[in-house]
Amino acid sequence: MNLQVQRKQAKMRNYLSMSVHRTFWKHFLLPVHDLLRNTRIQRCRRLLEETQWLSQKNIERLQLARLRRIVSHAYHTVPYYRAAFREGGVRPEDIKDISDLEKIPLLTKAILRSRNDELVSTSYHSTGASREHTSGTTSKPVSFLRDNSDRSWGWAAALRAYSWAGYELGDKEALVWQRTFASNKSTFLQPLYDEARRTLLVDSGDVSAQNANEILGKLKRFHPHFIRGYSGALHRLAEYLLEAGQCLDVRGVIHTSSMIYEAQRKVIRQAFRCPVFSFYGAREVMAIASECEEHTGLHVSSENLVLEVLRDGEAASPGEVGSLVITNLTNYSMPLIRYEIGDLGRTGSSPCSCGRGLPVLESLEGRKFEHIVNSDGSHTVLRPLEAFFSEVPVKDFQVVVASPDLITVKIVEGEAYSEVHDRIIKNNLKWRGKSEVEIQKVGKISPAPSGKPLRFVSYTSSQNTT
Repeated sequence: MNLQVQRKQAKMRNYLSMSVHRTFWKHFLLPVHDLLRNTRIQRCRRLLEETQWLSQKNIERLQLARLRRIVSHAYHTVPYYRAAFREGGVRPEDIKDISDLEKIPLLTKAILRSRNDELVSTSYHSTGASREHTSGTTSKPVSFLRDNSDRSWGWAAALRAYSWAGYELGDKEALVWQRTFASNKSTFLQPLYDEARRTLLVDSGDVSAQNANEILGKLKRFHPHFIRGYSGALHRLAEYLLEAGQCLDVRGVIHTSSMIYEAQRKVIRQAFRCPVFSFYGAREVMAIASECEEHTGLHVSSENLVLEVLRDGEAASPGEVGSLVITNLTNYSMPLIRYEIGDLGRTGSSPCSCGRGLPVLESLEGRKFEHIVNSDGSHTVLRPLEAFFSEVPVKDFQVVVASPDLITVKIVEGEAYSEVHDRIIKNNLKWRGKSEVEIQKVGKISPAPSGKPLRFVSYTSSQNTT
């Protein structure tokens, strides 16, 4: 039997195996999961599969109806919003259109931390809510409540997004993730659950040159159909593969947690010999926007949320970069209305050619402006780091503030880097302010313990940014 025939037979066995496991999950395991955890993931997924093909106008009608319901709920059951609405002279019936959201004040992370108890609905006890936390990599950790309805719609939207990359529950998946957030509370059933999911967990914090051979060996033995995980960790894994003169054939790679440059996407494509898909989500709001098979932007999960892109407090025009503000339409235990999530994005100007009616976020542009308090009390404001360094030929970067008046920029040079780019960084990194900028060229930059890239490190405050 020749090699070509053997490969065809192996592919057929692989396909049959995927089909059996997908069917098992769809008709048995997911319904049982919903029953035991009091969720409705399967039902929500089925509805979202239908609504994605509605026209944009019909999706907007559905979105507006859900928005008006949660605004009314927040007004009547959430102390913070009741006070904020009254102070601003706003009532639920004033929200007649999505654009009327601008009448409601923005919710910052600082408010979420300082007035956390006031943001909890007085009826949350009936929603099966439990408390969760952000990782704290990008800023101080934020605590919030999430109910089972929100989990159901969030996971359904995530599964729909993963399906655009080809993934379905039951497929073998390598998850390059922070272990503490990838695992549920340990129970005697957890090993059986992991086995049923056919998931190999690779702790993103362990992805390093020292552990590369061991991790790559595990991946090759497991032979996943898909790989999903933090952008920085996936890029490092891909580099280790290529440096070893190897590759790993998978069907798709889904990256999340930070934006990815085209050069990094190319490295991942080469190493895993498959398409690369962007997924944008957060602990506070799951499955915000995701890339489909056309790779022309990220479809916003508009059935579950409203995404605003604001520039100087006003709605950004198509193609403009602005601050992302999110209203979660499915979390009734702790409504997050006009929540400043701290990221930047660029609005899309045209619908996607895939035919889905979901609006498109053209691109993610990294975190918002970083502010440095100088020794005299004045402020130095940096340009958005991800967007700025995407125009400079560097392989990696990190901005370090060790003292109030000095910014150290660590860079791993790309092939086209020259002294001209030193001057570009020194002259243009600052939006305004008096801090001096120095450049330090290094061979590599260590990520955060979670495996995420640390883009901004300040030893003069507690804010570090991926």
